[in-house]
Amino acid sequence: MLPKIRLQCTNNPNSKIEIYTSYSLGGMNYFSGRGEKRGYYLHVSPVEITERENGIVCTSYSMFSGIKECVLECERKSKRQEQCAEQMADRAMINKLLKHILDKNKLVLEDKERMAELYPEKILQIA
Repeated sequence: MLPKIRLQCTNNPNSKIEIYTSYSLGGMNYFSGRGEKRGYYLHVSPVEITERENGIVCTSYSMFSGIKECVLECERKSKRQEQCAEQMADRAMINKLLKHILDKNKLVLEDKERMAELYPEKILQIA
């Protein structure tokens, strides 16, 4: 799987954009009311991460604030298909979803140039 990437936002020190891939068995999605394909998905969603005094880290997701796109439709999960899906989740696809989330949630990345340096293989600079 694509390792989770967390990009810092300027709106709030706890706000981040989380990017990752996962495998889904597909079927009926009762939240959207639509059927979903079985396969690998690319997820981009805003999260809020807070650390409590006792060291516990809480991650909060807001409903319907993120987006996912099917990268590779396949019948079963396998290491080979996973690697293929990671390659298919290219910079253009990630940037398209990232731009959509930034616009939809009115978020701004902290330092676009720094993010491009940290993740050159996956993240392009966002205009």
